[in-house]
Amino acid sequence: AALEMLRRGCVECAGKEELFQQEVERAHQVFGFLLLVAKRIPGQVPAVAEVLSHLMSSSSWATILEGSHVLREILQELPDETQAVLGLQHERVMALITEEGRGLALTGNLPCTLKTPKAKAVSSTSSGRGQVRPSADEWREARTTDGHSYYFNLRTRESKWDRPKELGGPHPYAVGDAVDIWSNSQKTWARGTVEKVVGDLVTASFLLPSSDLAQKELPARHRDMRPAVHSGNWSDQERAAYTALFEYLSAGEAHQGILPATKVDEFLARSGLPAALLQQIWAAANPGNKKFLAFDDFASCCRLVAHCQALGHSLPVAGADRGLRVNLRECMPMVPPDLPK
Repeated sequence: AALEMLRRGCVECAGKEELFQQEVERAHQVFGFLLLVAKRIPGQVPAVAEVLSHLMSSSSWATILEGSHVLREILQELPDETQAVLGLQHERVMALITEEGRGLALTGNLPCTLKTPKAKAVSSTSSGRGQVRPSADEWREARTTDGHSYYFNLRTRESKWDRPKELGGPHPYAVGDAVDIWSNSQKTWARGTVEKVVGDLVTASFLLPSSDLAQKELPARHRDMRPAVHSGNWSDQERAAYTALFEYLSAGEAHQGILPATKVDEFLARSGLPAALLQQIWAAANPGNKKFLAFDDFASCCRLVAHCQALGHSLPVAGADRGLRVNLRECMPMVPPDLPK
């Protein structure tokens, strides 16, 4: 739906450069979205190619893609046949793809599902009125398809991985800070904690999806490390309470920022809830049965305990089973009426 809306908007604005210029600040996000769709949904590649052709016919938008080495890297990481289809739709895209992609485009040796007639793009011309010129050097943050942050300048079109000094430079990290670390082996972000800071080098321990602990030493400016992004929709009251409990339980642990599952299990037993119900809470909040829990995992357990305590005797404890587990998962997104006791 979003791709089709974007396509319609491009068709309606075709040839009107001033309209494209008014939205040029969104160019990085839009190009990132298109490349993500091309990467994850092969069947939508022809549609992405059509939209990209319209955007590259706008001089203001074309210079964004051409001037951003970050976006070019993402484009060139796509499968060769995908690059070929995108390149066939516009010569300025063709100049940006890999030699292998251009070779496929020239031979026409592409899967039938990816072949598409070349879209007729209308070159955008400016009327000279209503143009929006970016103000002085102004940096914006954007993210790649896998969540890495990068930065682009609206005026100069420069893009870079390092956080520019105008935005504060590299993030300052301190021991105990929660961070997200990119795992190259797992191709995912993992929650971790800063263990040591020596000059520009930051050592962090983090929890892999397999529940194994890992450690990395990275420069503070490295793109594979970022301040933790909490995914839970915790209320301010919940976050304060759960953070205090988490830090209390973490005291004395070898690795800050994660808790052994056994310790969380012992803590939940103090809630006074029946063992059968606690078993279902555990299954709902920790379906992978992780050996270590990060903050959001721990907070999910606390939230479900609060919901169960609020419901009291109305819960079907005697028949605690998969049906109850489903009900608990439905409660997960909702803020409980009170904090757990």
